[in-house]
Amino acid sequence: MSINGATKDTYAKISQCKSDKFKNVIENMSYAAKLKDNKGYSCTLGMQLLLLPDNYHEAVALAKLAREIGMSYLVVKPYSQHPQSKTKKYSNIKYSKYEYLWDELKEFENDDFSVIFRAHTMEKWDKVEKCYNRCLALPFWSYIDAGGNVWGCLEYLSDKNFLYGNICEQTFKEIWQGEKRFKSLNWVKDKMDASKCRINCHMDEINKYLWELKSPPEHVNFI
Repeated sequence: MSINGATKDTYAKISQCKSDKFKNVIENMSYAAKLKDNKGYSCTLGMQLLLLPDNYHEAVALAKLAREIGMSYLVVKPYSQHPQSKTKKYSNIKYSKYEYLWDELKEFENDDFSVIFRAHTMEKWDKVEKCYNRCLALPFWSYIDAGGNVWGCLEYLSDKNFLYGNICEQTFKEIWQGEKRFKSLNWVKDKMDASKCRINCHMDEINKYLWELKSPPEHVNFI
């Protein structure tokens, strides 16, 4: 559950909702945790905080709250600027100034609760650099939206170059092996500049790994 604040006012400001909704969310999550324990369910319940200048001061309070109501974890992750986003409000965030939070947040960890602080992802955001200029991970990825459309990339859901087909009209196998997908992959290979893609996209780490395999540095096997 994404909860980008530990108070009703901050939650309402970031989520663009009425402030009383924060109480509803916390009560529902608390109920879910109690239900899980009472029924002996094996599912995992957790919260996610998108760290922003508007809520960083409540990260510690949210960790405390999450543990108190029975969550298993709290993830603290950085913002990522979507290339098609209409707003650039947070595009210049620097996460190095928030590194100190990890020392405070890990104090809340115990056998039943953990904090996942995405420090490596934050570091990549601050550096704003990529070692690859083509997306090599795309053949291993797809995304199905609520209407059944199968897309090649989550970041370009409105771009027809990434639309493979629809599972209401074809089987997934037909779509995956179909002409539209291979045409899209060739377009990405020949024309798409991945250096302009979203920082920390879902395929970033996969691309880094594949790029090093295809373009190894000199003396990579030196012992």
